[in-house]
Amino acid sequence: MKSRFFIVWIFVFFPLLTSCSSFYTREEIPTDLTIDESHCTVDVKNFRKNKNIIRHPEKELNFFLTFDSGGNDENLSYILKILRKYKIKATFFVTGNFIKKYPARVKEIANEGHVIGNHTFTHNMNFRNEDELLNELYETELLYTKVTGREITRIWRSPGLQHIDKPWMLEAALKLEYVHIDVNLGSYDWVCEDQPEYLSNEEFMELFKKRLNMKNNLHAIVNKFNYEIFCADTPFYHGTIMLMHVGTIRPKKKDFVYTLEDVIKYLIANGYRFDNCRRFEELAWKSLKSSSRASASQSPR
Repeated sequence: MKSRFFIVWIFVFFPLLTSCSSFYTREEIPTDLTIDESHCTVDVKNFRKNKNIIRHPEKELNFFLTFDSGGNDENLSYILKILRKYKIKATFFVTGNFIKKYPARVKEIANEGHVIGNHTFTHNMNFRNEDELLNELYETELLYTKVTGREITRIWRSPGLQHIDKPWMLEAALKLEYVHIDVNLGSYDWVCEDQPEYLSNEEFMELFKKRLNMKNNLHAIVNKFNYEIFCADTPFYHGTIMLMHVGTIRPKKKDFVYTLEDVIKYLIANGYRFDNCRRFEELAWKSLKSSSRASASQSPR
């Protein structure tokens, strides 16, 4: 729990400590990626090597729904029902343990056309070295293929977003050709009503519809105390990657994921379209291969 709150501390203050020079300028953005440069807020060091994606604005208003699946499957039926209702293909990050415990549910997610990425095997909140991480990523993809007969998409998300404090994880995962999908917007959905940081779903939606603005924010993990940091006069979600969880923590259907339909309806009404994270696998590796060819052509013969 202490490591989780340390990571959350970084979520809250990282946007304030990051200067404008940490982002791409118009001239620096790779020309082979379809991005609206004026709103691009990606990690410069990691994006140059195609390791980490946190926002992806394009010419059309776009939004990415992502769901982490490391605990139980209590909310999965609700999530799939809402996604079917609005004909949205989303992205799920599953652990090996989740696949092992719920093989039929994982096949159901895949059969409905959603993208499935790697969330490590055990959801270890404190990976100590490269071998531990790569073993878990590899074991998860093997089990996924065994259960579904499909190849897992080469995207992953670190448990607890610990890559923020351990950037070596991003480089290590590239050895298995995994691109990391970060989180631009989420909620303290692991705290309950009796905890001071608790933000109800109603309070979140009030902020979402009127004030939350991701244009200049990175890890906006919102709670009762920090939401003002991420607010502006008008909402803005262009290119946002949002995190919700499949498992349940709060009783009586008060989990954050139960804002899903309201989030979708608001975004549709305001002209957004929904995309999934498979495009990052394709774009990142296209760019990487292009860079490799360029480097090879400049090498002495």
